[in-house]
Amino acid sequence: MEITIPIIIDAVKQSENFNFSRCSFFSIECDELTSPVSEHQDIRSIPFYQSNVASMPRVIFKPMDGSPLFDSVKKIDDLFDLVEYDDSFYIDTNDIWIPNTFFNDSSRPHPSGEDLFRIPGNVFDAALWARDKIFNQDWLLNTCSAHSKGARYEPLETKAFQDWGEQHIREASDQYHANRSKYLADNDYPSSKQ
Repeated sequence: MEITIPIIIDAVKQSENFNFSRCSFFSIECDELTSPVSEHQDIRSIPFYQSNVASMPRVIFKPMDGSPLFDSVKKIDDLFDLVEYDDSFYIDTNDIWIPNTFFNDSSRPHPSGEDLFRIPGNVFDAALWARDKIFNQDWLLNTCSAHSKGARYEPLETKAFQDWGEQHIREASDQYHANRSKYLADNDYPSSKQ
């Protein structure tokens, strides 16, 4: 089975010389150089994609339960909670640029922000290489053209990540309002009268 990487569209750029979309992906990062993933049993059990690009992070591509898609908020939370349970690790958001012509899924003919697509691992690697200027954009375009189907739109994952984001915004807002006096206390900020 081919590994596909979930990417979320941040911005679609369309100009005469630049027809690419900026897309986000999630990776597992480690604060401690002396604490590799291989020594952490819980983290080792997380399915991640290791890019062929040197020094790139471990990329999250599927849920903990082994299913192929993040089709529920719970699957996203379970993975994030496990990674962030250990203070050495955290989830980071990175970005790549994908040619707009690669988003030719007939079920989503006009992709927009927050749409989630899945792309093959070699296209993902080519996008990383193009971003880091190891190879040029022509190589990325050639790699994309070898995949006649292009990126695959995933409506269930799109909805799950949108719901997950809205849930976290609500939780942050609720926490702020529940502790508003703590955030607004005069003694929490440096005095401007000196």
